[in-house]
Amino acid sequence: MKLLIIDDSREMVETLSLCIELEWPDAEVLSANLGGTGIEMAREHQLDLIILDISMDDMGGLEVLHSIRTFSDVPIVMHSARGNDVEIARFLKAGADDYLVKPVRLSDFVERLTRVMSQTASPATPQ
Repeated sequence: MKLLIIDDSREMVETLSLCIELEWPDAEVLSANLGGTGIEMAREHQLDLIILDISMDDMGGLEVLHSIRTFSDVPIVMHSARGNDVEIARFLKAGADDYLVKPVRLSDFVERLTRVMSQTASPATPQ
């Protein structure tokens, strides 16, 4: 399983990566701290899931989401401190598969990733 975390917070990337690696030891976790870099990595790698923050230094998460959706249907889980219903609905309507509000309990994070991956049913999805 290969995942990409697009988030400008190194601490958040490290926390999410550790959580993923504990749950799925064979997972390969890639990261990008800029939206543009994340888009290019999504083009270059065969990914099973993307975890996307909505605020980065170079572009917003909605722009990153729209760009990735032009060439890929990889599952994308938004991860943001912004949790109002309008914001969540906007991202889900734009093509996100789920939306997690920070801070999220790590057990809930794992459960939601598992659910999203099982719904998309790729061969690399964990059982």
